[in-house]
Amino acid sequence: MNETTARAAFPPVRPVATSRLADEVVEQIRSIILENDLQEGTRLPSERDLSQRLGASRPIVAQALRILSMMGLVDIRPGSGVYVVRRPEHLVVQAMQLMRDVENDTPEHLLELRLTLEDTATALAIERCSPQDIADIDAALERIVEASTPSAWVSADAVFHSELVRAGKNAYLSMMFEAVHNIAVSSTYQGWVESGDPPEWLLSATARPDRLHLEMLEALRARDAAAMHAAVIAHHEAMVSHLIQG
Repeated sequence: MNETTARAAFPPVRPVATSRLADEVVEQIRSIILENDLQEGTRLPSERDLSQRLGASRPIVAQALRILSMMGLVDIRPGSGVYVVRRPEHLVVQAMQLMRDVENDTPEHLLELRLTLEDTATALAIERCSPQDIADIDAALERIVEASTPSAWVSADAVFHSELVRAGKNAYLSMMFEAVHNIAVSSTYQGWVESGDPPEWLLSATARPDRLHLEMLEALRARDAAAMHAAVIAHHEAMVSHLIQG
């Protein structure tokens, strides 16, 4: 990743409404990333600066940044700042969030849909992936391995799965997966978002080899559809377990 210390030029924005403050801040920051075409490695304003500009408290801004990190859209680096990782698929995510709010459904159903989308996309990736796709996924896995904080790990995890699904070469499927993944992960980590205290399993994830993601990459390299399906199922079961643990 090409890092730059240049700060993003944030235009004037409206104050955040009092309801669903963290979600409002997420949407404002995500919109600014899109509208200003902020590039990977661009450092966002500080938490204090964002708080002043958006008219929200620092705890609310911190929650929003954690949500964006879980989506793989920003990278929170303690002692350094918050950096853009990649551009969000804005409208699809908005539509999925609206559907979740209207239906008031369980996170388990979101995870089931996430599984279906990833299983379909990875089956396509077995047939369609290029050497560059594999290299990009390998680099994403390296980010997971090198992650030293829960925020960095979750952000790297989102990028890994995004790259994996994109290797299926179906843009609509990729957009749908990213939207569902983002909402499912936000639901899974809701306690962390609100409290700032990551779950125990996530703390330990940064200190052990990443077997589940490695199995996906190895299956892709071998173009082994059965092994990929088994790895995707195993990852899904781990996510469900994490959701139950809280």
